[in-house]
Amino acid sequence: MTLPVSTRVVVVPTAATVAEALETMHRERIRHLPVVHGTDCVGLVVQGDLVGVLGADRHVALRTVAGFVHAVVPRVAPSDPPARVARAILDGGLEAALVVERGRLVGIVTGTDALRALVAGDAS
Repeated sequence: MTLPVSTRVVVVPTAATVAEALETMHRERIRHLPVVHGTDCVGLVVQGDLVGVLGADRHVALRTVAGFVHAVVPRVAPSDPPARVARAILDGGLEAALVVERGRLVGIVTGTDALRALVAGDAS
């Protein structure tokens, strides 16, 4: 069994502000947001990180997300089995992994997604 990967990937550019990224996360009901520079995915921002720095300094809302990007993010393929995806997410420590196919970002998968797929695999 493989993980379902959404064909609609929500991203923000490196020039987006922290406030814009948080607004996007709130609107889309997501906690992890890939960051792109042109067509290249340069990493991921995490809602908890942004909220944490924003709580310490409200002026951070106007800074770009470029300074808060996790550049080292686990990457998995759409065909990877749930156990491989879960291991990548655990090892990466961000509770998410980027789904990449032929060098192109095609989705994002969270620990919850991987756990659901593992449980569904046990039920069959």
